[in-house]
Amino acid sequence: MVSLIFLIGILLTLIIILVFLHKEVIKDKNKNFIPDTVEEKIEEVSEKIEETVEVIKHRTKRVKQEADDVVKAFCKAIDGIDDLGEAAKGAKRKGRKKKVS
Repeated sequence: MVSLIFLIGILLTLIIILVFLHKEVIKDKNKNFIPDTVEEKIEEVSEKIEETVEVIKHRTKRVKQEADDVVKAFCKAIDGIDDLGEAAKGAKRKGRKKKVS
């Protein structure tokens, strides 16, 4: 009995929508049974998604560049840490050679 009432409710809703489409209460210029307002919203959302994807791609690229820079700096720091132990033992500095003027 409940399923029959549910089925009748769905059919009545469908009939009301079709009547509104036929009377042009719900606008549908291309007659594809999708209201024009829904199609416009879908286009707006699609454009926003495309813009967001572009922003995410750009940010991902920038994060990768920054991560590469951090790795390079970290490697240089590790090389300098090795020199600290030798300096503590009294070894001479292995830095840049001084410019002769």
